[in-house]
Amino acid sequence: MDKIKAWIDKHVIGNGITVFEFALWWAMRIALLGVLGYIVKTELIDEGNFSIRIVQIAGCTLATFTVPLVKKLFFFSKSIQKITHRTQTWINITAFLTSFFGQGLDFYHEIPTWDKYMHLFSGGLVLLIGNEIVNGFMRKGDRISPFNRMMAASGFSYFVIVVWELYEFTMDYFWEDSALQRFEPGDAEDHLGTLFVKIFGESVNNNRINDDGELVTNWQLFDTNIDMLYAFVCCIVFSAGLYIFYKVKEKKEEKKARLSEEELEAVAA
Repeated sequence: MDKIKAWIDKHVIGNGITVFEFALWWAMRIALLGVLGYIVKTELIDEGNFSIRIVQIAGCTLATFTVPLVKKLFFFSKSIQKITHRTQTWINITAFLTSFFGQGLDFYHEIPTWDKYMHLFSGGLVLLIGNEIVNGFMRKGDRISPFNRMMAASGFSYFVIVVWELYEFTMDYFWEDSALQRFEPGDAEDHLGTLFVKIFGESVNNNRINDDGELVTNWQLFDTNIDMLYAFVCCIVFSAGLYIFYKVKEKKEEKKARLSEEELEAVAA
């Protein structure tokens, strides 16, 4: 029992995470590996189809080991070693929601708005990852203003948002069976039900007939940009929350420091 406690103190609490977080990491990893095995069995082995679902679930499963893998690979970099282990918690939650539910349980097709929910909340979750990276690169005694922290975390979130959309575009462009941008003909109704279209109406460029008598639609363009917009909105909301959190924390620290100075002055007097 003492050995277990010593191991937990060193490898869990010593890394700045809770026992619950560590257990959650492995629960997510095991669940993703399980659903990956099931998809490989049903689609690759039984049907001979190497689908985009396998790629995405495998990639997200690997992502749940990002922090320890990166630290091992870049053992020579002091900056990389400073990345906090809590970063892995936010990465795992993001990967799990998108892959286990979205691709594994096929929520992307069973729940038409699931993709939009994921893009909406991913903007905030990735911002939290960015904030942890900021924490990791701060040296002991460093102070960073709540505004600068918010801008750094937001910038990281925007970067990841764009990179993900580039990934979706690239997969759809080169992979025949990929439809990550969801521009199949049957998706028009799904797009018409999004909040953006309900507020602003359908684009004038959708479902029109060109001079050659062909149906023209820009749903794929719409999907990419609306996904970025949803993620951007959540990122703004989380940014505001992050700023308020650290602003309040900063004021508490200033008050505590001021009281300490007053106590020292009182003792000196």
